[in-house]
Amino acid sequence: MRSLPQSSLSSRRSVTRALRSAEAGFTLMEILVVIGIMALLVGIAVGNIQGIFSSSKENVARMFVQQSMKSSLAAYQIDVGDFPSTQEGLQALITAPAGKTGWRRRYIDTAAGKVAPDPWQNEYHCA
Repeated sequence: MRSLPQSSLSSRRSVTRALRSAEAGFTLMEILVVIGIMALLVGIAVGNIQGIFSSSKENVARMFVQQSMKSSLAAYQIDVGDFPSTQEGLQALITAPAGKTGWRRRYIDTAAGKVAPDPWQNEYHCA
């Protein structure tokens, strides 16, 4: 059997290695597909996050009305005999409304002297 010269054998190995490394890379199409899938997943995640924050605000407003306002309005109704009118609003729980007897105290503990706004920065209203 005839043996190849050493230089010919090493050049063949380097060519084989170069071909293997060229085949191991990704094509442009594969990279674009992966980027597209990632963009789609990010878009879905951002949409879901917005829904999570929106429902959290609704839960905070519901809790405020059901817990804080419910007991305050019940105490006001027991003392005064009626709920605040729409014109008096929730401010009647903080300062005595004109013409109402039986008002004894602040029914909501606030530092600012007014009812805190809802999570969307709007005032709560009595209806």
